[in-house]
Amino acid sequence: MLHYDAFWDDGRIEYDVDLVEYMYRRAPADYSVVKKAIDDACPPEGTGAWVEYPYGNILPDPSKRVF
Repeated sequence: MLHYDAFWDDGRIEYDVDLVEYMYRRAPADYSVVKKAIDDACPPEGTGAWVEYPYGNILPDPSKRVF
C-alpha cells in the first residue's frame, strides 16, 4: 500500500497525506502532472524521492536541508 508524505516550507513533514484531498485544491491538471512524477519517482519497494507540488520536480532530501 502506498503512503504519501508532505514536506512543508517551514520544515514540517506531514505523514500519510491524502493526495486527492490536498492536490485538488488547485487545477486538476496540476494533480495529473504531480501524480505522474510521484509514480515515476516511486521504487517498487522502499521510499521514493520528494516531488515538488505543483511542478512535479524531484527535490533534494529534506533531511539535508539547512534552515
